[in-house]
Amino acid sequence: MNALLRSLIALFIIAHGLVHPILSIVPDNEVENAPVGTFWNSSWLLGESTFVKRAIYILSGLSALLFLLAGLSFAGWLLPVVWWRGLWVAGAGLSAFLLVVFWHPWFVIGLVIDALMLAFVLVPGPLPE
Repeated sequence: MNALLRSLIALFIIAHGLVHPILSIVPDNEVENAPVGTFWNSSWLLGESTFVKRAIYILSGLSALLFLLAGLSFAGWLLPVVWWRGLWVAGAGLSAFLLVVFWHPWFVIGLVIDALMLAFVLVPGPLPE
């Protein structure tokens, strides 16, 4: 895999991770057609509370950090290339967990992206090591 393609994939990984903390700070009344209380503010599993909102901030930040580190490692920037698989799987797994626990119908797009990202990691091929 050439350096340009690895860099583009790394930037996509990082960009996907940045969506999580951005969504966690957008009030649902600012999102067109979002039902009140269903856009990162409450969970069908955990309900709605200060604890849940703090958990969203922490977990979305952690997901973004994992994707950032995975992207840097995948491209070979600042981190060893051998770390990218573990970081990527952890980031995509946490991302999928967040999307399911704090479900909104729009999150199906994120789940599809996470599934494709995991398939990319798990399918053998000419990837950097």
